[in-house]
Amino acid sequence: MTYSIHECCKVFNISISTLNTIDELCLRKKYHKLCLKYHPDKNKLIKTNDDFIKLQKCYEILLSYKEKNLNMESNKNESDTIYDYFLSLFHVNNIEKILNWIESQQQNQVIQLHVSWEQVVSKDLYLHNERYIPLWHQQLWIGNDNKSILYHIIVQDIPTYIKRLENNDILVYKYIHFDKKIVGTMIKINISLKKNISFTFSQDLLKTKYKIIENEGIPRINNELIYDISSLSNIIILFIQLPTK
Repeated sequence: MTYSIHECCKVFNISISTLNTIDELCLRKKYHKLCLKYHPDKNKLIKTNDDFIKLQKCYEILLSYKEKNLNMESNKNESDTIYDYFLSLFHVNNIEKILNWIESQQQNQVIQLHVSWEQVVSKDLYLHNERYIPLWHQQLWIGNDNKSILYHIIVQDIPTYIKRLENNDILVYKYIHFDKKIVGTMIKINISLKKNISFTFSQDLLKTKYKIIENEGIPRINNELIYDISSLSNIIILFIQLPTK
C-alpha cells in the first residue's frame, strides 16, 4: 500500500513546508519516537501492527521525497560551497561519493568493506588490521581522535525481494495468490542461502496481508557494545497479490 505525501506528513505531525526544511536526523528522531508509540512490543495499548507498518512505509516515502528534492536543489546550485555540497549529497545513494572525497583528503581514514548478505545474516566478524568488524553495522567508527577509522560496510548481494530497514528489520516481499486454497499450506522463505523460515499460512493472513516474525533477523545496532548480538531484529513479510493471467 502506498500513501500520499500529505498522509505521511500527517502521520509524522508535520507540514509539507516543514518537510522541505527539516533534516534527515530530525526526521529520524521523530520516526524513532513514533516507533515507541506504535510498536505493540513497546506500547501495550496497541493490539495490531497496522499503524507500525504504515509508519515504516511513510518514513520511507518521506525520505524518498526529501532525496528527490535534494537532487533538484543540487542541479540548480552549481556554485554551492563545500558545506552545501555535502548537504546536497548526504543520502544513501550518494554516500560513496562522500566517502571517496574523505579518503582522497585523509588517506586510510575510510575503509570500505564489500561483504555478502550471507555474512551479515550469519553475524560474521571481519578481521581487518587486527580489528574485528561486526558486519551487521552499516557504518562504524573505530579508534580514538585523529586515529579513528570509518568502516563503511557495503552489502553487495541482498536479494531483490528483501529490503533491510534502517533499524535492521528485514522486510520481505512475498508474492502469492490471495485465495482460500493457500490457507493451511506451508510457506517457505529464503532469507539467505543458509537461513530460511517456514510457517503455515493462516486464515488471518488473508486479511492482514503481513506477518511479523520477531527476534529472527540480524542483530540490532548497539553503538555502545558494537559486538552485541543479544537483541535481534524482526522479519516482516508483506504478502503481495500475484498478477492474474
